[in-house]
Amino acid sequence: MNRGLLGLCIGAVIGAIVGYSQVLCSNGQCVMTGTWFGGGIIGGLMGYLLLARAPHLDADAAERVPVRVRRDPPQRPPEA
Repeated sequence: MNRGLLGLCIGAVIGAIVGYSQVLCSNGQCVMTGTWFGGGIIGGLMGYLLLARAPHLDADAAERVPVRVRRDPPQRPPEA
């Protein structure tokens, strides 16, 4: 399963639960997290961004990153 789709689904479910329980907005008047629908949209977006776009979660990312080798500056010959 695609990581972006997985993050979208998990985030939407968690966001809908938070929106339904009204943890972040006790009176229900908040547009984004006051309802289960708004919480699901925001949670799905956050989950997608976290799982689909995070390069540190990619297993093959370490192989694609070029390694920089530290080089010492050239030595000057001693003066006579």
